[in-house]
Amino acid sequence: MQKTLAAISVQTVMPTEIIVVNNGSTDSTETVIKSFIKLPIYTIFEARVGRAIARNRGVLRSRYELIFFTDDDCIPPIDWIEKMVEYHLLKRDVLAIYGRVIFYGENRQVVTAAQLLNDKFNSDNIYMKNDTIFSQSFDTANLSLKRTFFEKYGLFDNKLSATQDVELAKRVGEHTDLIVYEPTLIVNHFARSSLFNLLYQYFLRGLYLVKWDKRSRLKVIVEFFCFPLYLIQMLKKTSRLKLATFCYLFLTLLVFNIGCVAGKRKN
Repeated sequence: MQKTLAAISVQTVMPTEIIVVNNGSTDSTETVIKSFIKLPIYTIFEARVGRAIARNRGVLRSRYELIFFTDDDCIPPIDWIEKMVEYHLLKRDVLAIYGRVIFYGENRQVVTAAQLLNDKFNSDNIYMKNDTIFSQSFDTANLSLKRTFFEKYGLFDNKLSATQDVELAKRVGEHTDLIVYEPTLIVNHFARSSLFNLLYQYFLRGLYLVKWDKRSRLKVIVEFFCFPLYLIQMLKKTSRLKLATFCYLFLTLLVFNIGCVAGKRKN
């Protein structure tokens, strides 16, 4: 959080309020917040653990029309807020604008695998129209939403343990031209340091994504056995990939598809 608040403190356009939801953390969160005493920070303590619960508390506490989201391990660039506001002024009918997430971290294989997977899943949801890239999804690590979005489509689903942002975006419907993806709006995101964390993340992603997936159970199972082809397709755009990173990608996609099959069995 130290790096996140430090990046926000030097924005070319300063936020009117910064809402930090302390979701039962036991680290130095409060000490870090106090070190940024000049920032308009409002702290909310939420004992109920859950990302959706925390985000909803923040949304309900916010007072303004435009609400920005990022994570406590993200570093937005100095003009992040300024550019987001500019895009909203240019695209007044749009309710949500999100940008690209660039991963960084100590484990190079995890960083590379996370980046390739995130970019691939993101590309599956975007479409071009009138020189604008629209999307059927978004990522709360790098996102701005109008308050009217929540008034029309509701808050994040507290019952979900993962992919709450994707589920919320899916409520908008397909090809509604209300969510814009702008790849030049970049936020750096710390990647999980271990393969286990990466696998767990994508297992949950597969498990919950299929809850609103229109594919039949049979199609999900067929695609499970065809996922190596999906991997090959993704790797065509990547050259000189190290064997360790390839193995990370293979295992992560395998676990993701296991999550999809498990999720369909519950439906």
